[in-house]
Amino acid sequence: MNILTDILSLIRRGVFTKLAEKDDVIVLGKWNETPDMTGVASPIPYKAVKLIKVSDFKIAAEHCDHANSPLVPTGDTAGVYQKTVSDEITEECTVYFRTLKSLSSNLTLAVSTDDNYVEITTEGEPNTAANVGTGAGVWKNKVGETLNFKSLASGSNISMAETENEITISATTTSLPYTSYVQILTQNGSAEPTGPVLENTASITITWAYNSSGLYTATYSTSLPDINKAAVSCSQTTKSSPGGVIVGITASSTTGFNLICKDTGGVGIDSQLLGAVLEIRIYP
Repeated sequence: MNILTDILSLIRRGVFTKLAEKDDVIVLGKWNETPDMTGVASPIPYKAVKLIKVSDFKIAAEHCDHANSPLVPTGDTAGVYQKTVSDEITEECTVYFRTLKSLSSNLTLAVSTDDNYVEITTEGEPNTAANVGTGAGVWKNKVGETLNFKSLASGSNISMAETENEITISATTTSLPYTSYVQILTQNGSAEPTGPVLENTASITITWAYNSSGLYTATYSTSLPDINKAAVSCSQTTKSSPGGVIVGITASSTTGFNLICKDTGGVGIDSQLLGAVLEIRIYP
């Protein structure tokens, strides 16, 4: 049995090797070529038969190397090709490429419907922000696709309430350690002092009476709980020039007090009060 018969026999029986050394010889022939027949039992095998060493065996283009361009990515670039892995026994190789991945919630990657493209879509915009006017600004900076704004913080006597669409800024009321009664007084002739009440958190009323020249009596509608915790004062607001009239409080008690107006000689004088501020503070 000659060598060609041996080769044909191996082909018919499907006996193939999966590993070749570089100095092994491969027989190349046209697989679909019809042999010449000179007799019933004497076929002339394939015409185009060639020998080639494994070290010289090449199949054009099919097993090209893969590389990124440039070979070393620079700046904000990255290569798609990762590596090629060959099996030492079967010599089968696998080329690995990196998968594209989005790190932004606004950026999505998807394969096109025709399977030819990787489509990149984004909901973000290359925008920024700025403060306007001369007041304190709430805009801070932009990091990536994130716009950063300063928080509003409440200071003394300020409160803030947040809803879905609004931030309400309110001034808080400072709790005073006392209740008060404030009245603006004016007096003419022999009439009692009168004037508007500007504040009354003490829940009292005052009845005024004319006693004598420059002497007027105030009576509380409700007696005060403790005279030692009440402060009564009246401003020196008069018609005469400063220092010409003295305004004072006397006989202060839980039921009322006296308001006096005297000249520099100590004599009572009427028609001098003009916008004088009476204030009564009652402490608990």
